Order: sequence, then C-alpha cells, then structure tokens
Amino acid sequence: MRHPDRTCFSDHFKGFVSTSFPLSEPGIALIPELFISNSIVSISQTDFNAMQDCVRAIYTATSQRTYREKCLAENPAWNGRLDEAYSAVTAFDFYITDEGPRLLEINTNAAAGPIVSLLQSYHEEHFQTEYFDRLRLHFEAELINSGKSIISVKVAIIDETPETQKTYFEFLIFKALFESWGWQANIVDVVSCEPEKYDLIYNRYCDFLLSEPLSQRLKQAYQAHTICLSPSPNAFALLSDKSRLIDFSTPGFLPESVRHMIPETQLVTAENADHIWQKRKQLFFKPAQAYGSKGVYKGASITRTAFQKIVDGNSLAQTYVTPKTIAIATDSGPEDYKYDVRVYTYDGEIELMGARLFKGQVTNFKSPYGGFSAVKIV
Repeated sequence: MRHPDRTCFSDHFKGFVSTSFPLSEPGIALIPELFISNSIVSISQTDFNAMQDCVRAIYTATSQRTYREKCLAENPAWNGRLDEAYSAVTAFDFYITDEGPRLLEINTNAAAGPIVSLLQSYHEEHFQTEYFDRLRLHFEAELINSGKSIISVKVAIIDETPETQKTYFEFLIFKALFESWGWQANIVDVVSCEPEKYDLIYNRYCDFLLSEPLSQRLKQAYQAHTICLSPSPNAFALLSDKSRLIDFSTPGFLPESVRHMIPETQLVTAENADHIWQKRKQLFFKPAQAYGSKGVYKGASITRTAFQKIVDGNSLAQTYVTPKTIAIATDSGPEDYKYDVRVYTYDGEIELMGARLFKGQVTNFKSPYGGFSAVKIV
C-alpha cells in the first residue's frame, strides 16, 4: 500500500475521529504527526496465541497469595490489601522474533490505548466502541473494589504541570471519555491535587510507588483507603516493576511452555559486574523502575562510564532481543522499521493490540513514518 503524505494522513485520521467521537476533538487535534502511523503491522495467529498464553500465565502467577505477600510487603506504599483490582490501562510489550514473541516489559499505565483503538476504527472505516466500553467496566471495577460508587464519579487526571507533558493530548481524550460516561473529570496538577475531593484519581505522574515528595498526599489517601488510585502502587509492584522480570524468567515460576518468551533477566551488582561486562554485547540494560525508555542502553555500544552508572544504580541486564522489521513506503522508497507489539490487557485477557514503529535503539516517536500503528492478525 502506498502511504499518503504524513500530514495528509494525520488530517484524515483527525477528521475521522472528530466525526465519530467528537467529544475527543480537543485532544485529537494536538496529536503530533510523529505519534501515529498509517502503517498496519501484521502478526500471525500463532504469535497472537503465544502472547495470550504468556499474558494469562503471568496474571495467574502474580495472583497467588504467597507471591503477593512477598512482593507487596516490599512496597513502601502498600495499603495492606492483597486483593486489589487490576489497573484498567495495562499493557504487555513484545518483540516478535523468528522464534516467536519475546516479552520486553509490562506497563500498568500504558499510553495510547484510545489512540490505537481509534486507529483500528479508522482503518475499518467505522467507529468501534468495544475497547472504550471495556475501559469503563475496568475503571468501575477499580472503583467498586475501593469501596466507591460508580454513580456521579469525580475524576482527577493528574501529572506534574499537565499542559507541558508530551501526552497532554491523551489527558484531554481521557477527560472526554470520562465525561461521555457522565462522570465529572478534571485535569489537575499533582502539586495542587486534593485527593479527598475525588472518587477516582487517574495517575499519569510517573511516581507509581508514591515515593516522591509531590506524591505524599496521594500516598496518605491511598493507604487510608479514601481514594481509588489507578494505576495503584500494588499493581505496579506486581506487574510493572521491571525487577519482576527476574522472577518471570526464573525456571519454575512460569510454565515452561511460556517461560522461553521472557528474556533472561538479572540484577546488575558490584559482585557480578565483571561477568556481565564480558557478556555485554548480548545484553540490554534498563533501570528497574524507570519509564519511557529512560536510562536504557544496548550493551553492544555501552561505554565504561555508562556501565558504571548501571552498576551503581538499581538496574537490570536482559538478554538482547532483535526485533523483526517491516518495510514502510516513504517518499524516498521502502525503508525497514523496527516494531514492537503492545497488547492491552485486563485480568489475563488481551483486549486490544497496537504496534510502535521506530528506528534506532528505542521507541522515541522521532522517526519519520513511525509511531503507533494498527495491527491485524493474518
């Protein structure tokens, strides 16, 4: 398929959304062109089934009481609960390889779910509500689990200086979505947020364990069970803390039928630093609790100085996975783009799929013709 001019596609997409879901138009209008792609990534039914098996296995393993007691007791923000509902906006990120899918990480506050759903609708040429309907059910489950009513819900979407964030457009889309359900929604700076005024706080401030000074009012309210906080620190600790990848890749933790999908992961320490340095070209390094590709390094190109920072910090070494590529039509001819597949999940089930196209080491939304794209199973 010949891809239209990027600006032309962006305009067509935004026009489609403004007709199909007009409440979201203020947010849609602000989507950067480099954030969305007109490409469609195809994956096999076999690879989809494998990802679904992996997702179910991890949800099953992390739901066990003994495991929850172990992980949550280590979480300084723990509110004493072991049965908290899953976070509504959770996603697993996979590379597709010649040997099948490989899990990179899990996000309990994954971006772009509504955008991916709208991209799928755009390509199908009709507005599909299924993902949005499920999101409502999931947020309602979190509210009910927190002892809150799902009638006349007051929502705060919070971040630090929200209007300056790169994904502010998504805050506006979620605000429109909440309001379409009859809820009252405000975008609030975490500095001025008064938790007691809201039923649901959708936390886009990336201090998911509530350890920063700006999060202390939230932490107190969360531990006192006076708010519904999504994503919750409990969900982050169980799924999204990258240290969990050490457990997931340990023999015996997951069924052998899926464990091979988790690249071997280990904590980098002063004791194993020399051994890991010798193997660095086969590894990828990432902070245990970072987000947005911050502080990640490909071992083949890491310097001694950067490696020492990894040794001194709380970082992980993961077996490097080479992703597949897709040929993208550009003005100068076909070009190969790497991609990962993001599957949006809830309680073990995949509910939506999107892909992120990129060049370079990580997804950075700076690659022409890259960005989030739709996915189809072939």
